[in-house]
Amino acid sequence: MAKVRTEDVPVGLHTQLSFDPQWQNSLQNLLSCYTNTSSEYCAKTKGESRYENARVRMAGLVVLDVPTGAVLAAASADSPCALHDASRKGVIPAGCPLVPEDSIYRPRWPKEMDNHALFTQAQPGSLVKPLLMSAILQTGGHYTGLDSALQRSESQLFLSAWLCRKSLTSGLFDAECARPELTQGIASAWGWNHHCSPKLSYAMSRFCGQRDMLIGLDMTDNMGIHPVLPFLSGHTLVTRKEFSDDQKAYVDMQWPGSMPSPQERLQCAQSGPLGYTRCKGAKLGLISEGYGQGNTLTTPLGMAGLLANLANTAYSHSLNSPHIVMRLFRNDTYPLQWLSHDHETDKQSLLPIKSEMALKVIDAMKLTHQKTGTAYVACTGVWDAKTCDSDLGIAGKTGTPGDADERSLLQLNQDMLNRHKCLSNHESNCEVRYPLPRPRYRWYGALFKQASTDSFDKVVVVLIQSNWRKSDGRFVDDQNAAAEIGLSAIKLLRSTKDSLEAH
Repeated sequence: MAKVRTEDVPVGLHTQLSFDPQWQNSLQNLLSCYTNTSSEYCAKTKGESRYENARVRMAGLVVLDVPTGAVLAAASADSPCALHDASRKGVIPAGCPLVPEDSIYRPRWPKEMDNHALFTQAQPGSLVKPLLMSAILQTGGHYTGLDSALQRSESQLFLSAWLCRKSLTSGLFDAECARPELTQGIASAWGWNHHCSPKLSYAMSRFCGQRDMLIGLDMTDNMGIHPVLPFLSGHTLVTRKEFSDDQKAYVDMQWPGSMPSPQERLQCAQSGPLGYTRCKGAKLGLISEGYGQGNTLTTPLGMAGLLANLANTAYSHSLNSPHIVMRLFRNDTYPLQWLSHDHETDKQSLLPIKSEMALKVIDAMKLTHQKTGTAYVACTGVWDAKTCDSDLGIAGKTGTPGDADERSLLQLNQDMLNRHKCLSNHESNCEVRYPLPRPRYRWYGALFKQASTDSFDKVVVVLIQSNWRKSDGRFVDDQNAAAEIGLSAIKLLRSTKDSLEAH
């Protein structure tokens, strides 16, 4: 403050953030219930059979404003044991499981700054299906049952359509198939895969898929000019490239060289009971990318940005990137300065697919909460069966990365001891014989309509890490926890009296 004619006047640079305090506080309390809070309010969310009576060990939840990309809330919570494991400092809370040191999530940021909604990275699993479906529809793919395949998350059927099979369940594959290439292009337009071109140097490629969350600009566009807070927006259909001095980075797959032949695709489709389970070949890493696994990686904030741009495409609105700074201004001798989001695309002609195709994808996502949908059980727990079978004004999708660890805690600890012994003795194949643990993540993402709106104007994305049973130390495969949290958040936000009309 400075005295100007006896009055206190604020001086210097001021920042207005996008967060809504009421929403942030309510959602933070919601996540705390799922990560073990003794409050009576949390009684229905407890997991009595699990360590700490916690439904999940970790949860991150982000809410984004679709038209602007403004981050309205970014809640994050850890169970007491998970929080201790992340730092290994202080007294161990009572009743914690013995977790191998190698399995601990180590954030890039100090734990005090870490936020799972913004920084925790995971494979999205089936949450990429709306992206795949966009490419399928845009290239003229009309498959009977594709909507139902998305509703029930039938990955094998989806892969057949995405890889240009004649039908979802049988037939040959087309020799020419541009859908994976188009998927990569759509992902880039919607905010992923930035700086993933194989033509870039390592200095640039190391930012593959990253954006700045402060004002949403491209990383190299704003470095040295604006404050930078990088996060992984996301990348898919990428591969590892080796640079000099053992430097490695992800780069985009190249086409048509990365496309398996029709015969390779057919052989893969016929492998295993349901297909696409034992696919071998230099080009068949593409299958893992189609599953939302492999090198496909994102964060809750990055996934929210992609889904928001799906809705912006459906309404022929400008595309944008997530950001948390709304404006920068000074109240002294300088005039008010509004932040300009130069990254926004103002030309509708640059939208990656036709708006009607994006609308069809959103219509298919609306089925996820109805009977036989992957979010139906969670939905009936938040509302009731009749309500869930109606139009809820929610278009969502669950995601289940498929490479989670199936070993018990006892086996994990033993394997990690054997791994260290194996490496110390310079034995061969130690990493294969005793692989590092992998956390069990679950996703839920949804576009939703805030009260009294006609369009999907908000998006919520939830990422959780499952907890272990106390009885046998194995993961409780709680596929509904992420969807339950997301749907509860939507219900909670719709009941909030303060609508965010200012945004």
